[in-house]
Amino acid sequence: MSKSSLIKKKSPFRASVATSAGSTFVSGIVTMAVTWSLLLGGVSAAYAGFAAACLALPVSIGMFVGGGLIDRFGARPVLLMSNLLTLGAALAAMVLVLTQAETLLGIVALLALSNGLGAPGVIAQDARLPQLARLAGLRLERANGLRDLANQIGMIGGPALGVLAVEFIGLKGSLGIAVALLGIIAIVDAVFFPRFREGHPVVAAKERAADPLRRILGDRTLRAVVLLALPLVAIFTSL
Repeated sequence: MSKSSLIKKKSPFRASVATSAGSTFVSGIVTMAVTWSLLLGGVSAAYAGFAAACLALPVSIGMFVGGGLIDRFGARPVLLMSNLLTLGAALAAMVLVLTQAETLLGIVALLALSNGLGAPGVIAQDARLPQLARLAGLRLERANGLRDLANQIGMIGGPALGVLAVEFIGLKGSLGIAVALLGIIAIVDAVFFPRFREGHPVVAAKERAADPLRRILGDRTLRAVVLLALPLVAIFTSL
């Protein structure tokens, strides 16, 4: 196997790791930029914490529905559409900051929507990690480790950059950085994320029937537990 062929086969996995970590990085920038801006503006810590919870809650909901979307439309279409919608919502929030900076509720709502729309894309990448690892010639354990490491770096670096960006260039500049990174992520995913062959319709139907998520939603008690857990996870994440 030639060196160029090996690089080509490893490129989708490397790109997926980079964009997955990049999405986590951007989410951290947005969350901390908004909450830090609110705190600097004299808003109470309770209000800022509530805004952070609002930014986190749609992520939980997006991940909750992401599997069903991938099952219906496929991983690549969900990922690319998720990227575009996330970018569009973040761009709309930045325009609102530039034109009507006092409309805090609308800005937080658009950024929360952006975070939620990005979650199915993360699930799409996770769903295809075994194929990406196999294409790159990596054991799944090692692939998981590399991706988790990259995500942890993004999780730490994003909030730190969000605070620093607000201090030096304000909320407008912070959102500008986030929008630029989301644009890069969308381009990289469109270029490198491969088209995977979907399973046979009969097999796919059996898998859907055996989907534990459907069984959970079909049970009243389990459904209530899941719906209660989503806001609690969001609040815990914001804290």
